Amino acid sequence: MDLDTKIKKLAAYEINWWKAHHRRDESKLIVATAKFYELQSTLNCIDINYSIALEIGKLRWAAVKCYSKAKEFDGKDQSQAKIYWGKAQENVEQMFRLLYEDKK
Repeated sequence: MDLDTKIKKLAAYEINWWKAHHRRDESKLIVATAKFYELQSTLNCIDINYSIALEIGKLRWAAVKCYSKAKEFDGKDQSQAKIYWGKAQENVEQMFRLLYEDKK
């Protein structure tokens, strides 16, 4: 599996964890966590500087804001919820790119 595919899968597992957490679905939360860590373990250890860590923090915050919007629409307007879940996943993908690209 190439790095881009791993990044997309890591982001999807992260978002699936958030969805399971929001929906209080313990079994899906546990599965998403297991898949996340199993895949993450295939990537090399990382060494990042503060400026990269700061950008990662900003991306995570942006993803959390999208999560909050998705939560507002979840169960009411699924098309809007899906848009915000997608935006959250894009931010998480960017976060993982900063963590892992050029590290292998």
